[in-house]
Amino acid sequence: MRVIVTGGSGFVGRALVYELMRRNVDTLAVVRNRSDSNLPQTVVSDYVFTPPGDVLVHLAENRDISNAESQGRAYIEHTTKILKQLLCKGFNRIIYVSSAVVYGDNVPVPRRPVESLVPSGIYGRSKIACEELIAGAGGVIARMANLYGEGMATNNVISHILAQIPGQGAVKILDETPVRDFIWIEDAVRGLADMALGKASGVFNLGTGIGTSIGAVVRRCLEIAGQSKREIISLRPSGRSSHIILDISDTVSKFGWMPMVSLSEGLSKIIKINDFVNG
Repeated sequence: MRVIVTGGSGFVGRALVYELMRRNVDTLAVVRNRSDSNLPQTVVSDYVFTPPGDVLVHLAENRDISNAESQGRAYIEHTTKILKQLLCKGFNRIIYVSSAVVYGDNVPVPRRPVESLVPSGIYGRSKIACEELIAGAGGVIARMANLYGEGMATNNVISHILAQIPGQGAVKILDETPVRDFIWIEDAVRGLADMALGKASGVFNLGTGIGTSIGAVVRRCLEIAGQSKREIISLRPSGRSSHIILDISDTVSKFGWMPMVSLSEGLSKIIKINDFVNG
């Protein structure tokens, strides 16, 4: 069996390739730019040139939501065009990595895959359009919670918090009230690997089932770094409730997967790796 991973040099893709290799699975990363020399990879000018294999894990999409929004309808057309062409390559199994944003943020309890979707903006609508293609092909849709871990992008909320620790004065964030489900990168790629090598199809959530407010994340980071007395300032509080938490019961029952790293443990790992702890 050969597993093909598009976007294989990215934060998730690279970790997934190494997870599959650890399981002795023949794996190939498809990338736009050659990166890690230890990564089995092929460079393509466009992901429509992805080579065939037995299983495809499709990760090659823009993770910058603001950039997707700026492209408008063209972004949706681009992502669906690539996916349609990948679906024609004869893979026996396809896993499409979607996002928890498709649920919307108006419900304060863990969301289940069977629920109605309330996408917000171009990015969310693009995810749903791609999900519909995958569902029609009998594939697997993995809706991902907020990912974090060593090597993550610099434009997410946890990276923004950690960029201010250690430091002096207040830690500034946009809004401390939104509640999100944060999943450690290694837990996420274990789940994706289980899906790639498994049999079940349909829609599955990859998260922890636990919601944590942004403010609570800041406070925990400051505690770990020994700076718990610093003030937290919300620069643009929305004044509204915002929750995105995922129910993972279907994923657990179908694949036997469980997240292993708590948010506190994950934050401690990143902070200690980066020598953020005082003293």
